Amino acid sequence: MKKATFIFTFLAIFALMSQVSAEPEMALLRQHPKNWRYFDNGTGKPVYLVSSHTWMADLTSPGWPQGDWDANKLNKYLDFIQYWNLNFIRTWMWEHDAGAEGIWVKNEKGKFDLTKLNQAYFDRLYSFVREAEKRHIYVSVMLFQGFSGALSFHEENFLSWTLHPMNAKNNVNGIDGDPTRKGYGIEIHNVENTTILPYWEVYVKKMVDTFNDCNNVIWEMGNEDPYPPFSKHFIDVIRAYERTMPKQHLIYYSAGSFTGNEAIYSSDADIYGPQADDYEWGTIKNVYFNNPPVVSHHKPEILDADHVGNITSPKTFTAIDQRNWTWKSFLRGYHTLFMDCYDAHPKYTGGSNLTIADHPIPGVSTCPLWDPQRRSLGNTLRFANKMKYLEDTQPTEDTNMCSTGYCLYSIGKEYIAYQPDVSGSITLDLAKGSYKVETFDTDDSSSETSKISGWTGGKRTFEKPSHVSQDWVLYLVR
Repeated sequence: MKKATFIFTFLAIFALMSQVSAEPEMALLRQHPKNWRYFDNGTGKPVYLVSSHTWMADLTSPGWPQGDWDANKLNKYLDFIQYWNLNFIRTWMWEHDAGAEGIWVKNEKGKFDLTKLNQAYFDRLYSFVREAEKRHIYVSVMLFQGFSGALSFHEENFLSWTLHPMNAKNNVNGIDGDPTRKGYGIEIHNVENTTILPYWEVYVKKMVDTFNDCNNVIWEMGNEDPYPPFSKHFIDVIRAYERTMPKQHLIYYSAGSFTGNEAIYSSDADIYGPQADDYEWGTIKNVYFNNPPVVSHHKPEILDADHVGNITSPKTFTAIDQRNWTWKSFLRGYHTLFMDCYDAHPKYTGGSNLTIADHPIPGVSTCPLWDPQRRSLGNTLRFANKMKYLEDTQPTEDTNMCSTGYCLYSIGKEYIAYQPDVSGSITLDLAKGSYKVETFDTDDSSSETSKISGWTGGKRTFEKPSHVSQDWVLYLVR
């Protein structure tokens, strides 16, 4: 009896150890070899990224500091990300000083020494990224910040400049990022300023040294930094430096604040992030909100609501607007990110504080009016993960193929289409064959399944299902 008990216990422990060891390690992302719109993590299954990212800052304090985010708050945020079934975050950084750990060491008089990197800054960020990696969440590690004083406009940017380490009054090295007194750091991201540039190069190489062993990292050149030569220079710096190291990470370059899309599309980045026309940002009429163009630049593209503008208020961008944008973006081939106000600021909840305590999980307070956006992001990921032939699909806006113009398809294998019209049907040019069919209500996430047998090929119309209340999704697979 004792022998049998021992054997049973040993087998149980062995089985548990096998389960633990079988948990796959995160792998570096690469552009997918069969479908350049997506990523590959070594499994061959395309990886689609979605996020409800946030500033990691207390926006009510001067200069948007990063320092109020400790390990506990980060963990709660990662709980929030997993609750909504998301797999990616941006780690926001701030170049200027607002009391938290900064890039450089500050002396007892409050001045920075730009020759001394602050190890605590790198350790803190590294711990954040590692925690995300434990949860199989990919992270873009942001290197620069336009809103830390580099922009020639915006009241918050001018305030940030007064706190920047490269403001002449804030460092011991004689560095002056605004020698002509424009009121902002006109020289800090100038690639031709050979006095300032070496400080940034030392910093970037330190970042690469710090994170080279992380498999979940994507380098993000910066947030809304309208100096393309500067960003392109550091793409080259990272490329050259990582060639000497065990791991090479993808590089993401996004537009914003008058950077312009041509700048990113002409760069050597691995991932592009287009922006809406600056004068249409935050409006319903901008094309990246109401009718995103099909991804066509032969690299993965991330469409971020922060650079589209559908973040200004859930009263302007209603529940159906939020779902429309997510599903349209997904079916036009983008990876889709929402700039989430999270617990940060009433400015992004319609002008009043509409956050609710312990929503959607204990210890997190968020505005429920943005829940349709968060839920739709997670739902697109669920469909991407269950698609059998995503590596073979292509997006289309051709209404002869799909009447709505929002469809990913692989002829005769798999089709997923979206109807943003609350009363509309979907017509597909459907290749002959037999298919499993699913209809999905994007509002309440209900679904129904059926089958098509022996279809002879041609146009087939699918009427709005009775279980659907508003907009809906049609999914067919061979």
